[in-house]
Amino acid sequence: ITSVSSDLIKRLCLAHPKSHPVATHVLKFLCNLSYTPQVLSDLIGLGYLDIVCSYMTRFAYFFEKKADDELQLAGMKFLGNVSCNKDFRLIMVNGNTVYTILNSMQRNSDSHIIQIDAMRIIINLGFESACQKQLAASDVIVVIRQSMLNLWRADVHLEALRCLYNLSYKTRPMKYQILDIGLISTIGESMIDFYTNDNLLMYGFKLLGNLGLAGQDFRSAIIRTRVLSVVEE
Repeated sequence: ITSVSSDLIKRLCLAHPKSHPVATHVLKFLCNLSYTPQVLSDLIGLGYLDIVCSYMTRFAYFFEKKADDELQLAGMKFLGNVSCNKDFRLIMVNGNTVYTILNSMQRNSDSHIIQIDAMRIIINLGFESACQKQLAASDVIVVIRQSMLNLWRADVHLEALRCLYNLSYKTRPMKYQILDIGLISTIGESMIDFYTNDNLLMYGFKLLGNLGLAGQDFRSAIIRTRVLSVVEE
């Protein structure tokens, strides 16, 4: 299927750059194919990672909001499958994948599914040192905070705390970004509001414990969050 359709899909992309049905079906088709590892490897080799990122960024601006959500979700699922493979993660970091993911999160700030899928991809990328450097130089911390503020719900916050924990555990600059933008306060409020969610609390405490080791400024910020009331309870 991949070998027969690859040239056709590329010609479709070039011939119909502003067609929402074509773009959406192409991304859904690629997403379905990408669940088979060998086929995904073929797709990466044929340059489809760049095609997906192009549709999710440059071409997506032609579509209405509802149509864009459908396209972004299909593209994010494809990128999620790519990010599960170590070799493919290194390919992702050499392109504009991080920009594509963050841009999609900002453009679809009201979609909890896109936010969760995107943060899971970021966690996968964080396993590679080359990806960690690119993430540290990006606005990922700011975008995650905005995601938490826009969607005050436990499932989004759980994924955000998992993501922040993994990022802060691996790169020291990420810890200072969390401190500088006041994200520790947001983390504390989230833990207080969703204190019945055990997994959310677990990652929240892991994250705050990790941040607390970074210095007195971090510990002072943690104390100001009232999160100690959750500890007592």
